[in-house]
Parts: sequence; C-alpha cells; structure tokens
Amino acid sequence: MPDTAIVITGGPGAGKSVTIEALSDLLSEAGIEHGALEVEQLAWGHPWLALVDTLPQLQLLLAAQRHRGRRLHLIAATTETAEDLDSLMRAIDADRALVVALEARPETAARRVLNREPEHWAGREGLAAKARELATTIPALPRVDVVITTNRAPLDVARHLRRVLEERGLLTP
Repeated sequence: MPDTAIVITGGPGAGKSVTIEALSDLLSEAGIEHGALEVEQLAWGHPWLALVDTLPQLQLLLAAQRHRGRRLHLIAATTETAEDLDSLMRAIDADRALVVALEARPETAARRVLNREPEHWAGREGLAAKARELATTIPALPRVDVVITTNRAPLDVARHLRRVLEERGLLTP
C-alpha cells in the first residue's frame, strides 16, 4: 500500500480535533490500520511553536509509524498560509495525499473557541479573533483538495470525509 496522508486543516474552531478523532474511530471500527497526529500538540507550551518548528518532530513521529507498518496517516494541522501548507506537505513526504479544509462560519468558529477555552485564559479573545480570520482564508488556500463544512455533528463530518476517501481510492481495509 502506498504511503498516504490525509491532512485535515482549518482554523481554530473549524473542528479539526473532533473530526480526526471521529474519523480515527470510524477507521478503527472498520479494521483500517492508520495513525493519527495533531500537529498542535507538538507546538503546545509557551511560547507557542510555529508550525515550521514542529515539523522535525512530526517527521520523527511519522517515521516511527512507518517503521511499524502504518501507511495511512491522519494529520490535523492549522496551516495559516500557502507556505505553511507547502512546508507541511514536504515534511510529510507521502506517496499520496489529500488536503481537506474544514470550514465553519467565522462567528461559529469564534463561538466554538470561546466555548471551549477557559474564561481566565488571556489568549482567549485573540484566538477567537484569529478563528474569525482563518475561517475564510484557510479553505481558500492552494493545494486544498476538498472543503467540508462542519455545521453538523463531528461523526457526520467524519462519515462524509470517509466517503470522500473511499471515492478517491485512498482507503484499503
């Protein structure tokens, strides 16, 4: 099986975390071997690491997955610019890749951020503002293959994405 990456991108509040979790669960239930990684976990801390600073760590994790025989990789990442997305794709270096942008209305994305982040966190309002901005710019990035709106339950979004992957021949049970 060729090495395949499914990159799930979108701004804060677009639904990346809940979608990758739901898709991973669907694939697990179907017996489809895969790995799932959230790049934001590699950036966590203070100061927050830029995407480019997390890519060496991502490459190590992917190498470990490949070493264990995993050939399907689900990767969630916030790619704010075309350069971010290009850098991520070079770091992943998969034989086949599909870039899926999750889309939410700007106010929906901001509301999701405000609902999930603690009220005492100083960066909460700034992240909500960033969510509004990225809600429209990330789905319009070059190299995005599919845009999926997340105005429904995460499991429904994951089911939709799974159908897209099947239609494109990217899943092998």
